[in-house]
Amino acid sequence: MTLDEVRQKYPAYRDVEDEPLANALYEKFYAGKLPREEFNKQIGFDPQARQPGWLSTLGHGMLRGFMGQASAGAQAEAAEMGQPEMQESIPSGEEATKIMEREVTGKLPVKRGFGGRVVHGIGEVMGSPGSYMGGRLPLQIGSGVASAVGGEAAATLFKDTRLETPARVVGSFATGTGVGIAAMERQLGQATAKLPTRMNYKERASAGYKQLEQSQTQLSPEGTSVLAGEILDYLYKTNHRPHIPDHKPVFDVLEKDLMGIGRAAARAEQGVAQRGEAAVAALTSASTEAEINQAIRLASATAGKTTSVGEIDTVRRVLSGLSASPNPATREAAGHAIDAIDHFLANVPERFVISGNPKADAALLRQSQEFWKTQKQLEEVEKATTRAQRRAGSTGTGHNNINTARQELRKIIDSEKRSRSMPQEVKDKIDQIVEGTWASNAARMASKHAPSGPVSAMTTGAAFFGAGPWAAAGVAGGAWLAKYAGQYLTDRQIRELQQLIQGGTSLGRPIMREISPLMEQARLTPAEMAGRALMTGPLGPGGP
Repeated sequence: MTLDEVRQKYPAYRDVEDEPLANALYEKFYAGKLPREEFNKQIGFDPQARQPGWLSTLGHGMLRGFMGQASAGAQAEAAEMGQPEMQESIPSGEEATKIMEREVTGKLPVKRGFGGRVVHGIGEVMGSPGSYMGGRLPLQIGSGVASAVGGEAAATLFKDTRLETPARVVGSFATGTGVGIAAMERQLGQATAKLPTRMNYKERASAGYKQLEQSQTQLSPEGTSVLAGEILDYLYKTNHRPHIPDHKPVFDVLEKDLMGIGRAAARAEQGVAQRGEAAVAALTSASTEAEINQAIRLASATAGKTTSVGEIDTVRRVLSGLSASPNPATREAAGHAIDAIDHFLANVPERFVISGNPKADAALLRQSQEFWKTQKQLEEVEKATTRAQRRAGSTGTGHNNINTARQELRKIIDSEKRSRSMPQEVKDKIDQIVEGTWASNAARMASKHAPSGPVSAMTTGAAFFGAGPWAAAGVAGGAWLAKYAGQYLTDRQIRELQQLIQGGTSLGRPIMREISPLMEQARLTPAEMAGRALMTGPLGPGGP
């Protein structure tokens, strides 16, 4: 019986190195009965051979990692070419490693035990060409090391039980994936911190509106009248009428506020003009030079009554309130009126401009409106997630937070008022969160069996009575892992939604272009790190 056969028959000896195991077996069973040299030949032990060390263990892992991936790539290429005979003839990663040891490197003995398996796993990561792809070697190495350590630590907890191998798989997957994702999330968090926050947008919008209120841009009474006329013409062309009850509130605002501003200015100008005409008419041949000069000044005077962009924006804000009306017809009419105001301010004829730069003010107004709308969208999402956390926390366990988050976000998309100003891509992202991805839905279903209450604990109880305490522990642990995985995936989608809103403005778009490559890497990281964890774990190309 060889040493390997002894270890297979007696698992307790599997972590004992060859030399101490051979010595113990000989002293206990064969001393004085069989020459030591003959005993060594029978068990396959060569005392002159190179003894296991940390460097040889690391080297064997590197060779195994390289040959494993090379073998897998060659087999995949043969399968793609439709040549099963060639695929079968390609040696496996383990076979290729043994060939290399026999023909090239010589025997690379591997240390046994927890430390040996961890070092071997690190070597696999370092030797695998896949670790060097994507330009993230530290992340790949870190994930591989964590996978090796986590897998062996979990297996040690369940040593010599039926759950030892499953524990190694789960531990390798959880720690390798978790460490890789945590590192990537940290990098992503530092990058997305550059995006403007909701308060940044709110402060900028408020500052813009305040600047407009202090604007020196003034329009003539004629300009205000032309603006009102253009809005009315546009409304009439789109089949809106003042006698229709649903349209009347919009016409009332235009009549009372906007046209009222224009009429007040026109009346003031008319009064000044009449006083000038009366002063000129009162002149006679006996008028003095002072009286003549006074009449000239009155005739050329103006009332100085003009309309500011701030006053027009006040009307626009009233119309914005109507654009949130539950009545679709009122919303549509108000929206048309707002569009007409925005178009006019961006294209004011110079003859209507008394002072200032209306185009610059129009650009500032549009920017302020954009920023205010963005902060309101972010506020909606923040309120929804806060309500979801409170609802889930009220149960005492927070177990239902995935469902509550989806339900609260669904209220936004189902409300025309709350979602009206949102771009379609933002609505699509909310829909995606509400419906869930395959991974998040699978995690959500599995998490229902996490023992957080009497009903959810039934599955764990059934496993306990049907297969024993270790099976119950496996079911409960897997369900809890699924719960946290599902929560992470949902939270991550919500963060992506917030980043989509933050980066959708003239202020956020340049930053989004800068960090988008890192965000794309982060999107692929979970699957990539999961694959790396399994490749360096018990399902990978091998280990000691």
